[in-house]
Amino acid sequence: VFMLCGAGMGIARPNVLAVVSLFGRRANRWYGFGTAVGGYVTTVGMYGLTWAAGDDAREWVPLSRFMYIGAFVVCSAGSVLFLRLTPPKGSGSLNSGGAMLLRHLPKWREWVPPARLYCATFAIAAFSLAFVDALIQLAYHPRPQEVIPGVLTVPPAGVMTLYCIVGFAGSWFGSMTIGLPRPLLISVAVSCTCVALVLTKVPLLALLAGVAPFASGICFITVVAHLREAISPSQLT
Repeated sequence: VFMLCGAGMGIARPNVLAVVSLFGRRANRWYGFGTAVGGYVTTVGMYGLTWAAGDDAREWVPLSRFMYIGAFVVCSAGSVLFLRLTPPKGSGSLNSGGAMLLRHLPKWREWVPPARLYCATFAIAAFSLAFVDALIQLAYHPRPQEVIPGVLTVPPAGVMTLYCIVGFAGSWFGSMTIGLPRPLLISVAVSCTCVALVLTKVPLLALLAGVAPFASGICFITVVAHLREAISPSQLT
């Protein structure tokens, strides 16, 4: 299941982002916003219900099935709408990306150097997000955590609920960063900070590392737009 989910995200996100970026920065912003809402509403809802149910969590299993079916229906409807998109003038066919990539691979010295910093930033943000997610689930999720010593101790489902809420906030604000100065530097700084926080073994700081999607949001909104500006139009067609 995890392999299928990972493959789905790996295939869908680059393709959707490549198409959405053709419509300008505002479209990138809505892509980031939609990703935040769609992803975290499901996770916060599921973990929150499990946390609220406590020992009776098994009773929520039928409801969880409806939530997953609902998510599948929404994604399917989005895919249909996505296929009906009409490309902007001058952008060519939306289905020619693979052929275009193969055509330009021999000319990589022309388009890789202008893109290297942007691609590296994207890679760092993606690594940070995957690293924080994995460590939270492996090190913090399996057992109750004392988030605020002597005040707040939460069960495993509570840990994930709080983590996903922080992640939703980070992803939301990341989708609002059009025109942010020095987006590469900010994205890398946030990514490195989140990795450092999750390694502290302090539950509260580890939960704050959930803002890692903010760095990815910056990439979705600003880095893609800068990337298109850094490479000449002749290299994109």
